[in-house]
Amino acid sequence: MSPIRRMGKNLVFKVLTELVGRVLSFVFYIALARWLGEEPFGVFSLLYSVTAIAVFLVDPGLNLSMIRDAPRQEEYLEKKAGAILGLKLVLSGLTVAVCLAYGLAAGYSMNMMALLALMGIQMSSYALLEFAGAVFQAREEMQVETFLMGAGKLGVTCAAIAAVAAGGGLLITLVVMTAAQVSAAVWALTWASRKGAHVGIRFEIGEWMALLGKSAPLAAVTFFTIDYYRVDVALAPFIGIGLRDIGLYSAGVKIIDVWLAAPTLAVAAVFDAVGYVRQRAGAF
Repeated sequence: MSPIRRMGKNLVFKVLTELVGRVLSFVFYIALARWLGEEPFGVFSLLYSVTAIAVFLVDPGLNLSMIRDAPRQEEYLEKKAGAILGLKLVLSGLTVAVCLAYGLAAGYSMNMMALLALMGIQMSSYALLEFAGAVFQAREEMQVETFLMGAGKLGVTCAAIAAVAAGGGLLITLVVMTAAQVSAAVWALTWASRKGAHVGIRFEIGEWMALLGKSAPLAAVTFFTIDYYRVDVALAPFIGIGLRDIGLYSAGVKIIDVWLAAPTLAVAAVFDAVGYVRQRAGAF
């Protein structure tokens, strides 16, 4: 397949995945804002912004590095995927700890700390779901990634909307979201293993150090990109902005998130094609 066709195919599948997720997320945010009110929506927006920054720890460029290297190196996934998954599980625990540290620094109550922990677990589980999808993206099976990510997002978001519609409140909604997201991640990883993706967990510290060292440049770009769009809400409690005002602010700017997918889609679409071109040119 030519590089142009490869990029086009990748872009189509990535757009499908992102479109489903973005539309569902937007509907969920409308439901939260309408049915829970400004302050609970502000709490959710704060939780999401903080954990969206912290969850960078679960994937400090590892997915992109795997997607880039797997088509170039024979048996890369068989040798590396299990170690990457083990590392991500350890980093998931670190992510939750960072979220709790943020809550302590902000002086929040135990109730807010519990919400931060729940959202940290939920976001870490989503990162593991993304890893399952990235394995198939690395295998140039974008349609499988679309299936995993689309099904996972559909199940979690529908469960969350149902919880809000049933009058469960923010705590119940987060409990439902977290349980659904953990289940989706376990399902995706189990499904991937059954399809021969070799994602059995391996704890290998030496391999982890090598993986982190190689992904460091990608990690830096990822962190500053995420931080740029999330740090405003995360800093709000430290400059005296209340949760109700955060809710009103977030409702006004949330539409921007829909457009933030564009750079990610473009990069993901060209990764495999760039590797293909360099291979054909004898660079490896």
